[in-house]
Amino acid sequence: MIFAIMTVGMLFLIVPTINWEMNGNPEIAKMGVMQPTGAMEGKEVRFGPAASGYWSIVTTIISTGSVNSMHDSSMPLSGMMQMLGMLINAFYGGCGVGILNYFIYIIIAVFIGGLMVGRTPEFMGHKVEAREVKIAALVTLLSAFLIKGGTALAAYYFVQHGNADWAVKPAAWLNNPGNHGFSEMFYEYTSAIIGKEKIHTRICRYLKSGFRHFCHIDLCNYNHYNCIVLFPPIGAGPHRGIPGYDAWINEKTKRQQ
Repeated sequence: MIFAIMTVGMLFLIVPTINWEMNGNPEIAKMGVMQPTGAMEGKEVRFGPAASGYWSIVTTIISTGSVNSMHDSSMPLSGMMQMLGMLINAFYGGCGVGILNYFIYIIIAVFIGGLMVGRTPEFMGHKVEAREVKIAALVTLLSAFLIKGGTALAAYYFVQHGNADWAVKPAAWLNNPGNHGFSEMFYEYTSAIIGKEKIHTRICRYLKSGFRHFCHIDLCNYNHYNCIVLFPPIGAGPHRGIPGYDAWINEKTKRQQ
């Protein structure tokens, strides 16, 4: 049953996304440019818009950490579906997703249902008491607070302190103006908090061993970082001062052996 519900939810995201990508960009169509293969901006010819739209949803809901197209070039509503998939964060297993968040939603739903019918909430023969509800509420609200708070903080510095004398000026963080630029910031912090490994144009996020370091860098490569580390302020540099990095490398080496 759980697998079926997750599959239905995934299809509600995938089907519209593929449809929007295959129909092409209406703004380009107004210019008289034919789009027989769909919206091809930011996509590889070997994949095309259908496979690119499909994988953009799969990778964001399952946390695979891979992309076959630039999500920044997706159609607006396709980008909305990608972010919605991350915000739900309760699909098939992945890094920090799957049955754990699904179970949290069940706890909250059972609690609200119990309040509506006027009886003590129960789930699988066990009472859902204050402790369980508090934990579920904390997890749900903390995630929303970090995403919105991070986005608001980034937007504030971008607008009010765009020329700050930092390694990378806040005014250079975004690659798109207006609403699209705001979507960049929102996507980035959603991706970082939910636990994805995505790059949305020139705003990048670094995640190692459970420690999340929000890095605003000009070029998205993993050889050198000029980071503005917000949480916590431990400094900059390629891998230096990052808690848990050495342990993560040792564990990765053991697995490869």
